[in-house]
Amino acid sequence: MSIITLTNDHLTVLVESFGAELQSVKDEKGVERLWQSHSGFWNKHAPVLFPFAGSLKGDAYRMDGRLYGIQKHGFAREREFAVERQDGASVTLLLSGEA
Repeated sequence: MSIITLTNDHLTVLVESFGAELQSVKDEKGVERLWQSHSGFWNKHAPVLFPFAGSLKGDAYRMDGRLYGIQKHGFAREREFAVERQDGASVTLLLSGEA
């Protein structure tokens, strides 16, 4: 896991490589613009919910006649993403098919 920092004249953004989750979005005055998690309410910031948000009936889906189990909000938020490309103001994260 690592924190990636992106900046420009207007924003400073922190992205966690685990789940490709935004951790912070601060404006040029340093004011936080993103939910900062709270264990008493919800301990995430802005997770990537892929391939869907929510849950499926029976926590499973069927494709080509085969049944696959899947957790609520998909699998991306619980996986490590690799940095494919990064500069000071942008990052491209890659989620491979490997567990």
